[in-house]
Amino acid sequence: MSLAKIRERKIYQLLAARAEGLPLLHCMGSTLYSVLFGLPAIFKAKSAGQVLRWFRGGRKSVVFFCAIPSHYQNIIGIPAALKLARPDLNVIVIAKFTQSECSIGDKENVPVIYGLSEYSARWFRADLFATAWVGFSRCAAPMGSRSIHMLHSLVGVEGVYQAHHFDSCDYVFCASAEQELDFRKLAHKRNLTNLNIVRGGYPKLDLQIEQSSAYEFAGPPTIVYAPTLVYSVNEGLATLVSHGAHVIQMLLNHGFRVVFRPHPISFNSQLERDAIHDICGRFASDTLFSLDTSKNYTGTYSSVTLMITDLSGTGFTFALSQGRPAIFFAPNEEAEAGLDGVHFRDRERIGRIVRNIDDLVPCIEELLKNMPEYSEQIVRYRDETIFNVGRSREAFVEAVGAILEGKESPLIQSMKMPDNA
Repeated sequence: MSLAKIRERKIYQLLAARAEGLPLLHCMGSTLYSVLFGLPAIFKAKSAGQVLRWFRGGRKSVVFFCAIPSHYQNIIGIPAALKLARPDLNVIVIAKFTQSECSIGDKENVPVIYGLSEYSARWFRADLFATAWVGFSRCAAPMGSRSIHMLHSLVGVEGVYQAHHFDSCDYVFCASAEQELDFRKLAHKRNLTNLNIVRGGYPKLDLQIEQSSAYEFAGPPTIVYAPTLVYSVNEGLATLVSHGAHVIQMLLNHGFRVVFRPHPISFNSQLERDAIHDICGRFASDTLFSLDTSKNYTGTYSSVTLMITDLSGTGFTFALSQGRPAIFFAPNEEAEAGLDGVHFRDRERIGRIVRNIDDLVPCIEELLKNMPEYSEQIVRYRDETIFNVGRSREAFVEAVGAILEGKESPLIQSMKMPDNA
């Protein structure tokens, strides 16, 4: 990390630490941070002229923020669709990452600014702030704006998110009826009376369906092992460190091709990075083994037979986009005790749960034998539960129109409990 980045982080940490428990001071600290480090990037941007024009005119405005490249997959195509349908709106995308890491502008045809910190968004004038940034603070959103969270996964809340992660949201763009149920429980538990659910769908799933190609069953089956990242909320549920090498060894021993796809953020953790390096070192010489670190996993998912994951929502994305089952390897059943959510309830509607590693291969063989039946079951589940399959972008545009104009919409459901509840 560069000296400038270290200085930037330390200054904000100092400001935030002094302001802990004092929201006003915290916001003042965030504002000072933005002034010191955010505005120079705006005026260095190639799109500075567009941005300055964007600030003028008094039109209603929507700001999209992506903290990491994978967040863009959760809004891909939406800024362009919104601008096309509503040319009267100002629409802009700001990103913390650089253009070399992920290029957005060519796809969206709206102003894009790269390299801005997460607290720079508050300097933009906006009526609505849309982001997949988990747990963002109200202090980070444009002042006076309402916020809509674009969920980065098809999973529910428990075992994945911290309970407070959605306290600053006005709207959550939900993918499914089952996911909505989980957020209703969260809203009731935390008394989030101002939270609204948008029955929108899942843009990333729509993208996967659009880009997926017909799979041809030829040669030995290919299994993608895609474990989730390890962090405090899912300790005991993630399998990369505890079982990853053993899972891959067993698959290779039985003649399966194996694509190893760790969660992108796992490379930022020393513990997980060591596990990844150990796995790659052990199996690099095996022609049936490969490591996938691509930013866009559409090609990978289209070319594999089955997926093995643990708690990750990628199992749902894979199964529902490709129409092929996922195996949820969950050896620590005790760690699931008391947890609820679509990612626990519905695993066997799109695949199988395996508790014992010795049962993985028999499970794979059973799934391969009955693939047509499983595929039919998966598509039926998708059509029954996912909102607006194939048209989540249009749903977003419709919902934004209702939000900005203060109108009711069947897409928007309040989490406020009835007075007689």
